[in-house]
Amino acid sequence: MNINEYSEQYIKFVSDHFITSMTTEIGRKIVNNVSDIVNQFDIKSEIDRQINGIIDQAILSYKSADLNGAAAVGQNIIKEFKTNSEKFLDQLSTEVRNNVINEFHSRVNSIDISSMVREQCNIIVNAAIANQTLKFPDRSIPGSAVQHDSIQVTADNILPGIIKKFTSTGIEDLSSMCQITVTDQFTIMENKLIAQDLEVNGAIKLHGKLDSKFTDEVAAAAVAKIEQTYSDGTFDQYVHRVLTKIDQEGLDSTKIMVQGKPIVENSALAQTITSSNLRKVGLLSELEVAGEVLFDDTLYVRGGKVGINTIDPEHPLDIWDQEVQLVANKKQKDTVFLGTVKNQTLVIGAMGKEQLKLLPNGDIAVSRFSIGKTSQSSAPWQPTDNRQVGEIVWNEQPQLGQPIGWVSLGGSRWAKFGTITE
Repeated sequence: MNINEYSEQYIKFVSDHFITSMTTEIGRKIVNNVSDIVNQFDIKSEIDRQINGIIDQAILSYKSADLNGAAAVGQNIIKEFKTNSEKFLDQLSTEVRNNVINEFHSRVNSIDISSMVREQCNIIVNAAIANQTLKFPDRSIPGSAVQHDSIQVTADNILPGIIKKFTSTGIEDLSSMCQITVTDQFTIMENKLIAQDLEVNGAIKLHGKLDSKFTDEVAAAAVAKIEQTYSDGTFDQYVHRVLTKIDQEGLDSTKIMVQGKPIVENSALAQTITSSNLRKVGLLSELEVAGEVLFDDTLYVRGGKVGINTIDPEHPLDIWDQEVQLVANKKQKDTVFLGTVKNQTLVIGAMGKEQLKLLPNGDIAVSRFSIGKTSQSSAPWQPTDNRQVGEIVWNEQPQLGQPIGWVSLGGSRWAKFGTITE
């Protein structure tokens, strides 16, 4: 059911109910008004006047006919009638009143009051509708009551937004996300473009690689065109002459241009060459790099930090060898820290020998050291070998009564010193 049918039914229901009520009310008021008018009219006096007039007329008729005896009889009858006419007049006036009211009621029922009321209602409603604009409350019209077939909406009346499951005579949209972006400068295809034929008016700029099948077809078409123009012998001769000239005279690098400028200027790459993929260079007299540098996946430099075997240096110098880390950085003003920042032992030596150990607990371990020209070491017992005079060997197993150590006197001679006592 459309909105017009729905509205017509509603209006018909309201108007029928209104007309029925008005018709009943108008009929009742007409009958009541007629009854009031009849009740106000003195029917009894009027009847009495009419009867007296008739009697008086009869008496005059008798007298003119010289019927005195009849007149006397008539007067007696009239006198008797008037004497008993009060009750009769009451009954007659009541009967006349009821007849009049019933006659009016019958005539009122014969009048098509409902048609008259309907006609007047139509006149009033049409006048009201002609002067006013109908307004329906929000959400008062169900969608099923709207006749969609007759509704025409132009694109200018559609607010911007995403249209899902869009179809038209020439477009079928099956995508689940945006595939075409249209701007004033570009029309961007977000995915592959498939077409039976492609016609381009203007230049083509290609970023990326062409499909091999496409390039093969273009190359084949170009070769076929050349073959139509030149014979195989002519093309081969031309290529041979070019290659021979290059082999004999070489290429003039100043004639090779990029963006209208030669790629080599004064035996140096032009400044227009800002990116390259060099695999090997000769001896470099200078090398200046802006940004991070990585050499052979080993030496890494970035922002004032150098890392060896790491691309994430935490200190100005950060050296890694598997799990072992050695760092160098400023400890405080005029103080340099060189060592490990992990729970590891730092060993310093020479000739492949461990001579000084810095332990994680803060201890320093040495197997042999010298003060001035005097060497010192330790042993569990008194040495017997020949050493330099003054060399000291500390006792590794001290006991009461035993010496703290021994000192060399030269020629394999040793003396005790520092006896241990309680």
